[in-house]
Amino acid sequence: MLKLTVASLFVVCTSISSSIASPRSARIMASPLPFENEADVVLKAGYPGWKPTKFKRAPQPAQGRFLYYRQTPKVEKFRSAVHELYMRPYNYAKLDHHAVAVVTGEKVSGVVHFYQLNGPTSAVKIVGNLTGLTPGSHGFHIHQLGDITNGCKSMGGHFNPNQVSHGAPYDVSRHVGDLGNIKANSYGVANFEVTDRHISLNGINSILGRGVVVHAGTDDMGRGGNDGSLKTGNAGGRVGCGVIGISQPSV
Repeated sequence: MLKLTVASLFVVCTSISSSIASPRSARIMASPLPFENEADVVLKAGYPGWKPTKFKRAPQPAQGRFLYYRQTPKVEKFRSAVHELYMRPYNYAKLDHHAVAVVTGEKVSGVVHFYQLNGPTSAVKIVGNLTGLTPGSHGFHIHQLGDITNGCKSMGGHFNPNQVSHGAPYDVSRHVGDLGNIKANSYGVANFEVTDRHISLNGINSILGRGVVVHAGTDDMGRGGNDGSLKTGNAGGRVGCGVIGISQPSV
């Protein structure tokens, strides 16, 4: 008669299960391979050997903030060294709150103010007074360049960092510089106050150093049904322009 002890039965069952294990199971049960270069494996914060990160201040400020280079040192047997760039939060008290452009043309003249008083991502209030216009609506835009070496023509196209089609001020997708129209009265005077959330006085959408242009005709806001409408709004020639510069912070 065949007698099996508990120990022998365990050995038999273990042998059978090992023989029928799938290749995938064998891979899962296999012991992990040793690290090829243990010197590159480090610990995270709080483990033995951990060291605090170090910051180095970049020589030039970036968008009103300083850019830092940070190296997180490696710690043996846990984590590799990490290198990253780090930008400190905005100190809005030191950023620009007020800009101004003196607009001139053959007949047009005036001043446009830009205020951003509630943080670097807040809306910009635009207040202007222009004279010498023909009665009616006139396209009013921020252009890419603050270059007046060849008059208003050298200011380039609309300020459009996202490379999208022309639109209305209330459109989600539009040139950053698309501010729509201003309206002149029967005396050719345009007094206006508008608010826009696309332009800024700080960051990548900053309009500082760029140009503000008033056009001869009405901006169709991209609804004209042709290529010109999607580029310029068919607003016509440039009758006045000015370079946007930093001004005193008080309103």
